[in-house]
Amino acid sequence: MKKSILYLFAAMFSACVITSCGDDDPVPNPTPTPDPGPGIDTTWTEDNWDAEYKNDKLTLTLGETALPLDNKSVVVNATETETERTAVVTLNNVLPEDPALEIDVELQLVDSENFNYAFTGQAEAGTSTVEINGTIEGDALSLVINRTLSGALVGNWDLARTALGLPDVYVEIKTGVELVDNLISTAVGPVIGQKLAEKVEAVHVNLPESGIFNVSWRKTGATEDEGIPAAIASMFAIPYTFDDNTFTVAIDKSYVTLLTGMVGDKLTELGLSTEELLALLTDMGGYYGVTLNTTTEGDKVTFYADKKIAQPLLNILLPMITEGSVSEEIQGVIETLIPLLPAAETVNVGLAFQKAE
Repeated sequence: MKKSILYLFAAMFSACVITSCGDDDPVPNPTPTPDPGPGIDTTWTEDNWDAEYKNDKLTLTLGETALPLDNKSVVVNATETETERTAVVTLNNVLPEDPALEIDVELQLVDSENFNYAFTGQAEAGTSTVEINGTIEGDALSLVINRTLSGALVGNWDLARTALGLPDVYVEIKTGVELVDNLISTAVGPVIGQKLAEKVEAVHVNLPESGIFNVSWRKTGATEDEGIPAAIASMFAIPYTFDDNTFTVAIDKSYVTLLTGMVGDKLTELGLSTEELLALLTDMGGYYGVTLNTTTEGDKVTFYADKKIAQPLLNILLPMITEGSVSEEIQGVIETLIPLLPAAETVNVGLAFQKAE
């Protein structure tokens, strides 16, 4: 149970394509035989057909991981002429970059008697190149999706350290109370860094070009890294996406529903209800996103949460800090700070990471 909630919050905190048909291929009657049947929503006209595939008539694979199908569908709007068959394939709630991504494809006839086609296609979506490799067999569609991300954030990152060797914690809080703000700017970050160093000595964030997020950490004094177990990682794909100023870990809504149902009591212990947790996330169609702001300087990037996420996170973390050995001055600042957070103008909290060699 504890590990289930750890995997959920690790994602929150650490980041918090067979061939085309030739012109001489035989073209079937524009109204294929046999009709795919009542298993899918289908509209037929003289020279085109539209079909939506979902539920048990759809198979989706992201890289090598099967995706849950709740709230997802693939729509094929196809046109057939004497020389070619083309289609627009729309992925509904399938990818975090776009909840209705359209991809142009050329259909290849495989078996006209059984209404079998194959297709490939590619489209750009933000910093991702999305490639699809699909087959239609009667009333069912199977689709393999591969994402290739490009940009400065792609790569492996290690937790950055300050000159004192502590985790590089970024804290910017503006409450309007000058004394508190001045102390926060010089003391709270290092104090949180010290507390973090007591728990973990390394954090590795893996952002491969395949667009699947992973994170691992090493507890202080341990000899091996921990992370999302391989068996779980092979079953649950957690994609990430980013633009110039933000980074988002996208968690399929089915996963979130499952996890929150399992760890509801733990959320309560942390002072969060399921509704409050979901309010911290970004609705991305088929996904909930944990969205962090980013600043990049050379080979160093800082991922930080703004007030929407940072305030409830601090409400959980700050009381824990006072349970340890901190000075009376810092404890007084923290106790003064907590009630000021809701009205604070700025609440930014994050971690800096260095590009791994």
